[in-house]
Amino acid sequence: MILKKMKQKIEKRKLRIEENKAIKGFKKEAFNHINLKNNLIKMRVRVLVEYINFHFSLEGQDDLIVFRSKLRVVRSLDKDVLLNAIARTKGMEKIYETKYATFFVGAILTSTVPVIAAFGDLIPEFTFITRVFIMVFTMFNLIFFLKAMIKDKYIVALLTSFRELLEQTLIEKGGSDSN
Repeated sequence: MILKKMKQKIEKRKLRIEENKAIKGFKKEAFNHINLKNNLIKMRVRVLVEYINFHFSLEGQDDLIVFRSKLRVVRSLDKDVLLNAIARTKGMEKIYETKYATFFVGAILTSTVPVIAAFGDLIPEFTFITRVFIMVFTMFNLIFFLKAMIKDKYIVALLTSFRELLEQTLIEKGGSDSN
């Protein structure tokens, strides 16, 4: 059992290293029809999010001419590739959706804080220290999860923006909108 978990951790680390190499690699490659088509179909989720953020950032584009050439490349994609990319981005939006996580965070805090308080009440001398610890624990958890949720919301907004671009391209090509 332990060996199996160690193998899984090693595989996850290898995968993370491969993803980081892929992220560095696409930043060096040309943005053209073939690369875009292959990347939209083959890239892993985390790498594809970075790819979309690199080429179609919500922060805006540096050069209008480069952005227009990127739009021409997107518009040159086949309907099948567009449909696949739209489906993938919709799936990724579900992965990064945080409405279920807020309930989970609330449940964790609701269940752990009373337990810590109950143990603190067993030793009356440490009641004040326990209350301070509970407050600090709760604040750090809220801050940690809030930062993670904000990051996920940014990713969802990025994916939604890119999906809408793909859907507009599909409509221009005469395909159906897959809402």
